[in-house]
Amino acid sequence: MLHYVVLFMQGYIEDGGIYRHLGIKNFLEGDLFSWYLDAWNDDLEKIIRQMVAVLDEYDPKTLSIDPIESRDLLKKLYQQLFPKTVRHDLGEYYTPDWLAEIVIERVGYDGEPNKRVLDPACGSGTFLVMAINKVREFADKHMIPKHELLPKILNNIVGFDLNPLAVMAARTNYLLALRELLKLGGEIEIPVYLCDSIMTPAEYGELLTKEGTATGGIGQVQELKTSAARFMIPTEIAQSRQTVAKYTEELEHCVRNDYTEDEFISRLKGERIPSEAGELHKALYRQVVTLKQRNQNDIWARIIKNSFAPLFIERVDYVLGNPPWVFWNNLPPEYREQVRHLMVDTYEIAARSASTMKRLGSAGKDISALFVYVCLDRYLTVRGRLGFVITQTLFQSTAADEFRQFRLPGGVPFCIAGVDDWVKVAPFVAAANKTTTFVAIKGEENRYPVAYRIWEVIGKFDRETALIEEVKENIRCREAWGWPSDPKRATSFWLIGESQKRRTPTSGEKHHYEVRRGVETGLESAFRVRVLQYDGGDTALVENIIECAYSVCSERYNSVFGKSGHVMRRTLPVGVFGVKRISML
Repeated sequence: MLHYVVLFMQGYIEDGGIYRHLGIKNFLEGDLFSWYLDAWNDDLEKIIRQMVAVLDEYDPKTLSIDPIESRDLLKKLYQQLFPKTVRHDLGEYYTPDWLAEIVIERVGYDGEPNKRVLDPACGSGTFLVMAINKVREFADKHMIPKHELLPKILNNIVGFDLNPLAVMAARTNYLLALRELLKLGGEIEIPVYLCDSIMTPAEYGELLTKEGTATGGIGQVQELKTSAARFMIPTEIAQSRQTVAKYTEELEHCVRNDYTEDEFISRLKGERIPSEAGELHKALYRQVVTLKQRNQNDIWARIIKNSFAPLFIERVDYVLGNPPWVFWNNLPPEYREQVRHLMVDTYEIAARSASTMKRLGSAGKDISALFVYVCLDRYLTVRGRLGFVITQTLFQSTAADEFRQFRLPGGVPFCIAGVDDWVKVAPFVAAANKTTTFVAIKGEENRYPVAYRIWEVIGKFDRETALIEEVKENIRCREAWGWPSDPKRATSFWLIGESQKRRTPTSGEKHHYEVRRGVETGLESAFRVRVLQYDGGDTALVENIIECAYSVCSERYNSVFGKSGHVMRRTLPVGVFGVKRISML
């Protein structure tokens, strides 16, 4: 019986029907998480019943009474649902609230409601929620009526993320942060979108096709690549966010209700949605219908809608966040090829050469560097400020030499207004990374020395949950300054010292080597294993983890594993290669 209830409610709850009835148009979109219906059995029904019983113990009033506690609960739930290995591969390190508050403080955002804010990799929404809270504090201080706040917040505080689970968590936290403002009524769209901040449809370019239009001409399309298909979307609909939304709503409605291609075109015309490129619209419609028939979800119309969101966002005054930290070698091969031209040709943060792909990997390039340049260039106003949690290597490694040119396409400069070094504090408990935060200002030339604050721990505090007041009581700052190590090369790695005067290296420090990367750890994959079977005895069946070894260098991969590419599986004593520890995770 429960299965039939779930099936009946799927089209209403999971598709967002109940929320649209309440005036929230995009809280849930499609059946991204409805896999359990296809896998339904007695065991799954038991689990669903247990979940419902647990949820029934929660008091929904808590969401309004203590929204901060609710937000923390959602953040922890999200991190527990998403495997650590996947979050590591995606470069997702979720920012402690206190660190996010310091970034917002450094960047100078005071919550003025007319100032626009974007988090291009918003995760569960930490920076978005804090920006909303800043607006509410500003409104209370300046006696701004509440009915004026809701439209300003929805228009001016925006988030993007590629992870659908993160988008759902961020939208939930966004609603919690709005709280009683939602009672003012009216239909809203939560400005948190499932999209790629770097590779938007526009980046694939406007491609010409000879498939023809309704008038027999040539139609322009914009390409959107997904794991399931390459969608060719008629450029004529990409006029505004509203037009794309109306178009995809019609596309979804017609596909779900088994309309013909001609009926789809008729509905577009009836809604006054651009449809001159008739054959292109029909081709896209056929593609989405085919995916549905193959049981590859009904979500594609909404994927298309979300993907266009970055094209229509107005430039913002502040870009805030914690972009993904992923080495070039660890990016999926297809995505590496897609972003290569951005790094090499558009922003020139990687050297041009015949072996660019190899050079990017051997130099230890990080996708977070590209995030900085794209966000400054594409989303930020001139004199706008960017505040990011970022890897320290962007300032103190030779791998980031090109990054430190601090110049955008067209010769537009940007400066580093200050850096906070958190390496000794280690804000991310579960990650061994070198953390800094920094502020950049678009349109200003970079000047040395750059203020470089080094933070140290002097007392105990919980790095994940501590309030900012507690953190500030237990850390101290050492003021320092950053200079290029080579006076003749402004892009050279920084030397950090306590004097504002440049320190000239002594003769003993000079060398004739250009170091592109330090210790190579790619082959650690040959010695790391995953547990396949462990029954609690003295041995466990394991296999080598080869993914990173292959991405670092195919020659080394072949020499270790053989050209067949098969992993080695063997039975090892518990304790060897950490088998006992791994099996307990």
